[in-house]
Amino acid sequence: LIGGGMANTFLAARGVDVGKSLCEHDLTGTAEEILDAAETAGCIVHLPYDVVVAKEFAANPPSLRTCNVHEVAADEMILDVGPQAVEALADVLKTCRTLVWNGPLGAFETQPFDLATVALARSAAALTAEGALTSVAGGGDTVAALAHAGVADQFSYISTAGGAFLEWMEGKPLPGVEAKVNFATEKARVSARPDGAAAADGKEPTFLYPNTTTLVEIVLNRLQNDKVLHLLTHDLEKPALPPAVPSTTPTGRAALLD
Repeated sequence: LIGGGMANTFLAARGVDVGKSLCEHDLTGTAEEILDAAETAGCIVHLPYDVVVAKEFAANPPSLRTCNVHEVAADEMILDVGPQAVEALADVLKTCRTLVWNGPLGAFETQPFDLATVALARSAAALTAEGALTSVAGGGDTVAALAHAGVADQFSYISTAGGAFLEWMEGKPLPGVEAKVNFATEKARVSARPDGAAAADGKEPTFLYPNTTTLVEIVLNRLQNDKVLHLLTHDLEKPALPPAVPSTTPTGRAALLD
């Protein structure tokens, strides 16, 4: 399901004239590749077919109107997804078991361009309350958009990690997580030595935050139980950290999870 400014790039890639809308025309080639790959994989990409447009970006502008995506004038901007598209997207959610939401559907900070975001967010929240949908959200302005819709506490999980949440979903390494895992691995290695045995190089590792093992164990335990979506959750208990111990090693200091 693609909305917001990103939808304009995908629409442009499909030959739609998006007027003065926010659009990354230099990435239409990439958008085409994504659409082709999705088609090959049998994945349906849902784009809006009706949109809310205006000639100026302001609250309730006189030029405000709703139209088909093929009817956007050269001097108009797409500022929100239209009501028919929102209804269709809500129907799509009813067929899903999991939703990963990143970003609003329109310029939600300015009325009435918040209507699509609010409507779809409330539909997702209702399905979540029914137990029919696992709803995960994070990154960009998502948290603010869901709070604006009044459903920030009704999703299964909301990440406050912003872009880090998206990079983790992509499978990219996160320095904070890697530091914790490396810390746990090294401490386990040291603990496994026979009593009194020294390190092979004669040097002991420097633990800057000696009491962070509890946090590492929580993270690893959740990973082992396939509760990976809770890795960055705000309800993760964080032990109180003592002041950092000065380090004489070149590494300087360890990264911490937010």
